[in-house]
Amino acid sequence: SKSVRGKPGPDGDPMQGALLYVDHWVLPAGGKPKSLRSVKDLVEDCAWSLTSRPHDDAFGVTDLDGDGLAEITFAYELGCRSDVSPNTLKLIVLENGTKYILRGTTRIEGDVGGDFTPDPAEARWPKKFLEHAKDVWTSTADDSSIAPGASGAANPCGN
Repeated sequence: SKSVRGKPGPDGDPMQGALLYVDHWVLPAGGKPKSLRSVKDLVEDCAWSLTSRPHDDAFGVTDLDGDGLAEITFAYELGCRSDVSPNTLKLIVLENGTKYILRGTTRIEGDVGGDFTPDPAEARWPKKFLEHAKDVWTSTADDSSIAPGASGAANPCGN
């Protein structure tokens, strides 16, 4: 990911932004490397606390469907916040250029956040991919700055 500073925010300090990108490549046996998909996401014009980071524990390479093509699973957190609220969380499973994604929020205090919506709809996911993605989400959805159950957690901006 890449962070940038831009125009002045409400307090006169420069606003920030972050671009997160992942390239999915394959190297066929005896062939040349081939780019299958790029995943890009960003936060623009953030005057508060900027977050753009991977959830390292979500990363994995599998072959859940046994077809000889590896799936890559990863998750990342994005946000711009000035309060104690969940960030955006996305968990992606890529196989041969096809993207399956859980879009939701990080998990913080009590039952706040941690929800997701599959894209495409659940019925269009391979069953093993969806089960795997849900399991990984459950174990890695904690907010990177605010611990779940941290009742009265401090503002992540230090304000």
